Amino acid sequence: MESGWYSILDISRLQNDTDLVESYAIIQDTKSAILNHLLQTQQQVHELEQQLYDNEASAVMEDSYIDAQILHSQQQNEMWKAELSALQEVRSIIEMLDANRDGWTIQDGAIVFYSNADKQRFEDIVTRIQVIADHQRMLTESVN
Repeated sequence: MESGWYSILDISRLQNDTDLVESYAIIQDTKSAILNHLLQTQQQVHELEQQLYDNEASAVMEDSYIDAQILHSQQQNEMWKAELSALQEVRSIIEMLDANRDGWTIQDGAIVFYSNADKQRFEDIVTRIQVIADHQRMLTESVN
Protein backbone atom coordinates (compact mmCIF):
# COMPACT_ATOMS: atom_id res chain seq x y z
CA MET A 1 0.00 0.00 0.00
CA GLU A 2 2.78 2.41 0.78
CA SER A 3 3.46 2.72 -2.95
CA GLY A 4 0.04 4.29 -3.53
CA TRP A 5 1.17 7.84 -2.86
CA TYR A 6 4.76 7.77 -4.09
CA SER A 7 3.81 9.10 -7.54
CA ILE A 8 2.84 12.40 -5.94
CA LEU A 9 6.52 12.97 -5.13
CA ASP A 10 7.82 11.63 -8.46
CA ILE A 11 10.37 14.22 -9.56
CA SER A 12 9.49 14.19 -13.27
CA ARG A 13 5.80 14.58 -12.45
CA LEU A 14 6.56 17.37 -9.97
CA GLN A 15 8.74 19.14 -12.50
CA ASN A 16 5.78 19.33 -14.90
CA ASP A 17 3.29 20.30 -12.17
CA THR A 18 4.65 23.81 -11.70
CA ASP A 19 1.51 25.15 -10.03
CA LEU A 20 1.08 21.95 -7.92
CA VAL A 21 -2.61 21.74 -8.90
CA GLU A 22 -2.20 18.16 -10.10
CA SER A 23 -0.43 17.26 -6.84
CA TYR A 24 -3.32 18.55 -4.76
CA ALA A 25 -5.82 16.73 -7.01
CA ILE A 26 -3.93 13.44 -6.66
CA ILE A 27 -3.82 13.88 -2.89
CA GLN A 28 -7.57 14.55 -2.74
CA ASP A 29 -8.43 11.58 -4.97
CA THR A 30 -6.11 9.30 -3.01
CA LYS A 31 -7.54 10.51 0.30
CA SER A 32 -11.08 9.77 -0.91
CA ALA A 33 -10.08 6.25 -1.95
CA ILE A 34 -8.32 5.59 1.37
CA LEU A 35 -11.27 6.88 3.40
CA ASN A 36 -13.61 4.69 1.34
CA HIS A 37 -11.48 1.60 2.01
CA LEU A 38 -11.16 2.54 5.67
CA LEU A 39 -14.93 2.79 5.99
CA GLN A 40 -15.39 -0.56 4.25
CA THR A 41 -12.97 -2.34 6.58
CA GLN A 42 -14.57 -0.74 9.64
CA GLN A 43 -17.98 -1.92 8.44
CA GLN A 44 -16.56 -5.38 7.80
CA VAL A 45 -15.23 -5.58 11.37
CA HIS A 46 -18.61 -4.49 12.71
CA GLU A 47 -20.47 -7.04 10.58
CA LEU A 48 -18.12 -9.86 11.61
CA GLU A 49 -18.44 -8.92 15.28
CA GLN A 50 -22.21 -8.92 14.87
CA GLN A 51 -22.05 -12.32 13.16
CA LEU A 52 -19.95 -13.65 16.03
CA TYR A 53 -22.44 -12.28 18.55
CA ASP A 54 -25.42 -13.69 16.63
CA ASN A 55 -23.81 -17.12 16.37
CA GLU A 56 -22.69 -17.41 19.97
CA ALA A 57 -24.25 -20.84 20.26
CA SER A 58 -22.54 -22.14 17.11
CA ALA A 59 -19.50 -24.37 16.90
CA VAL A 60 -16.14 -23.25 18.28
CA MET A 61 -14.55 -23.73 14.86
CA GLU A 62 -16.89 -21.19 13.29
CA ASP A 63 -16.15 -18.76 16.11
CA SER A 64 -12.41 -19.21 15.54
CA TYR A 65 -12.89 -18.55 11.83
CA ILE A 66 -14.89 -15.40 12.52
CA ASP A 67 -12.31 -14.27 15.10
CA ALA A 68 -9.59 -14.72 12.47
CA GLN A 69 -11.63 -12.71 9.98
CA ILE A 70 -12.14 -9.95 12.54
CA LEU A 71 -8.39 -9.84 13.23
CA HIS A 72 -7.65 -9.71 9.49
CA SER A 73 -10.14 -6.87 8.99
CA GLN A 74 -8.68 -4.98 11.95
CA GLN A 75 -5.21 -5.34 10.44
CA GLN A 76 -6.51 -4.05 7.10
CA ASN A 77 -8.04 -1.14 8.98
CA GLU A 78 -4.64 -0.36 10.53
CA MET A 79 -3.03 -0.51 7.08
CA TRP A 80 -5.51 2.03 5.70
CA LYS A 81 -4.97 4.30 8.72
CA ALA A 82 -1.22 4.14 8.12
CA GLU A 83 -1.77 4.90 4.43
CA LEU A 84 -3.81 7.95 5.40
CA SER A 85 -1.04 9.09 7.75
CA ALA A 86 1.54 8.73 4.98
CA LEU A 87 -0.66 10.69 2.60
CA GLN A 88 -0.99 13.47 5.19
CA GLU A 89 2.80 13.64 5.42
CA VAL A 90 3.07 13.79 1.62
CA ARG A 91 0.51 16.59 1.62
CA SER A 92 2.65 18.50 4.12
CA ILE A 93 5.57 18.23 1.68
CA ILE A 94 3.45 19.60 -1.17
CA GLU A 95 2.18 22.40 1.08
CA MET A 96 5.76 23.20 2.07
CA LEU A 97 6.80 23.36 -1.59
CA ASP A 98 3.74 25.45 -2.42
CA ALA A 99 4.27 27.92 0.43
CA ASN A 100 7.83 28.74 -0.62
CA ARG A 101 8.05 28.22 -4.37
CA ASP A 102 11.27 30.22 -4.58
CA GLY A 103 12.91 28.17 -1.83
CA TRP A 104 13.57 25.05 -3.89
CA THR A 105 14.27 23.71 -7.34
CA ILE A 106 14.62 20.38 -9.08
CA GLN A 107 18.18 19.52 -10.07
CA ASP A 108 19.61 16.23 -11.30
CA GLY A 109 16.41 14.37 -10.47
CA ALA A 110 16.11 15.62 -6.89
CA ILE A 111 14.46 18.42 -4.96
CA VAL A 112 17.12 20.88 -3.84
CA PHE A 113 16.33 23.37 -1.08
CA TYR A 114 18.07 26.72 -0.78
CA SER A 115 17.74 26.81 3.01
CA ASN A 116 19.02 24.25 5.47
CA ALA A 117 15.87 24.68 7.56
CA ASP A 118 13.65 23.69 4.62
CA LYS A 119 15.94 20.79 3.78
CA GLN A 120 15.79 19.59 7.39
CA ARG A 121 12.01 19.93 7.50
CA PHE A 122 11.73 17.92 4.27
CA GLU A 123 14.07 15.22 5.62
CA ASP A 124 12.07 15.05 8.87
CA ILE A 125 8.86 14.49 6.92
CA VAL A 126 10.51 11.83 4.75
CA THR A 127 11.73 10.11 7.93
CA ARG A 128 8.17 10.07 9.31
CA ILE A 129 6.95 8.59 6.01
CA GLN A 130 9.62 5.88 6.29
CA VAL A 131 8.50 5.05 9.84
CA ILE A 132 4.93 4.70 8.56
CA ALA A 133 6.12 2.51 5.67
CA ASP A 134 8.07 0.31 8.11
CA HIS A 135 4.93 -0.03 10.25
CA GLN A 136 2.96 -1.04 7.16
CA ARG A 137 5.59 -3.65 6.29
CA MET A 138 5.37 -5.03 9.81
CA LEU A 139 1.58 -5.22 9.54
CA THR A 140 1.84 -6.98 6.19
CA GLU A 141 4.31 -9.51 7.58
CA SER A 142 2.09 -10.20 10.58
CA VAL A 143 -0.83 -10.95 8.25
CA ASN A 144 1.23 -13.45 6.25
